[in-house]
Amino acid sequence: MHALYTKTVIATIILQWLSSWACTPNERSTLLSFKAGLTDSQGRLASWQGNGNCCNWKGIGCVQRSNTTHVTALNLRNPKPVQRARKTNGMMFAYSSDSWSLNGTISPLLFSSLKQLEYLDLSWNNFQQSQIPEQLGDLHRLRYLNLSNAGFSGAIPERLSNLSALHALDLSCTTFIVDVSSVSMNMSNHRPVHNFLFSNASSGFLYCHSLSWLERLNALTVLVMEGVDLSTAVSIRYSDWAEPISFLKNLRVLDLVGCGIFGSIPVSYLLNLTSLSSLQLSFNFFSSDIPPQLANLTSLSILNVVSSGLKGSIPNLPQLQELYIHGNSNLSVDISQFFDIPWPSLQILGASLCSINGMILSNIANSSSLVELNLQSNNIVGPIPPFLGNISTLNHIDFAMNSLSGSIPSSLSSLGNLQVLNFNQNNLEGQIPDSLCELPISLRFFIQQTEW
Repeated sequence: MHALYTKTVIATIILQWLSSWACTPNERSTLLSFKAGLTDSQGRLASWQGNGNCCNWKGIGCVQRSNTTHVTALNLRNPKPVQRARKTNGMMFAYSSDSWSLNGTISPLLFSSLKQLEYLDLSWNNFQQSQIPEQLGDLHRLRYLNLSNAGFSGAIPERLSNLSALHALDLSCTTFIVDVSSVSMNMSNHRPVHNFLFSNASSGFLYCHSLSWLERLNALTVLVMEGVDLSTAVSIRYSDWAEPISFLKNLRVLDLVGCGIFGSIPVSYLLNLTSLSSLQLSFNFFSSDIPPQLANLTSLSILNVVSSGLKGSIPNLPQLQELYIHGNSNLSVDISQFFDIPWPSLQILGASLCSINGMILSNIANSSSLVELNLQSNNIVGPIPPFLGNISTLNHIDFAMNSLSGSIPSSLSSLGNLQVLNFNQNNLEGQIPDSLCELPISLRFFIQQTEW
């Protein structure tokens, strides 16, 4: 779940965990029944036993109301989720253990008994493709709900519309993994060819035929639904599918990565989200331009539209701090003109595998806040500009697999924060400046991979 859920709430939960109050016998027996239906290979729930005070059990938080102590927090997030990757043959493999996951199903009685819950995190466990219990919609005090990557499938219950106190909701059923299945070798120049080296891996199949249930969640500040299939919702209402989201006036984070959305980005509805700071729409099928009207969302600092079929040019969005447009091969821009209009707040530009061409000119200094510049696998030509060394904030420069020529300027060694410098697979010549050789070993490695 995004970190925008306030530290105050987290601190409150921690204090509750330290409480010595005793929960009710009914809540204790309900929790024990829930545990009995789970496989717990690592003994994460070992403290859940007997007639003791369940407020002292791991992952449980309590608060006292009207002289009665109730369970208000249940945090069973898997602390060590399995890590996966996709090999060159397209097969997925795990390179870490999945033994920390709780496995089983959830009885609806869990939520019928724990009516006072305000915080619920079941993420990264395995509930065996079961449906999200409708009874979750009866937890009217709930402020934080995270069911991400927990092995749920089926339709998202519309009864979640009853959770009017909810501030943060994460129903994601997919996650990013390293994917090298697209890597091949161009035999004419012996250079590697690849698409975007990340993809999504599903951990369930959740879908939603309409987003109308969102309209009543007026307190929501974070909405994450990565991998939830919204294609039917888009088909039914087409350009109006996002209208329910426009009612969420307090929304700060909207994450709809990999949701099967097509058509154009619904900018007319997004403009109602005046507090929006992060918009994540990657791995969809927009086949449209990036709307220049997004510049009117003055609070927007992060825009992620990686591999989303976007086309046209890149509009100036001067409020952005982070812009990720990797893998949109029909996005075309002349880099020599891109920085003519200042991007005063831009810190990260991730634009590999687009159709960026031209030469990098001195106008890049108009973006003096740049920290990370990734223009890998484009059509950039000309020399590496010495004035890059004047952007003191830069710590990551990746121009690999372009058509840069000339030598590496020694001025880059003045970048005291530099961590990554990648000029692999260009047309550079000459010696590596001695001053660069004094930089960290990891930095020298990237330079040494360049073909001379």
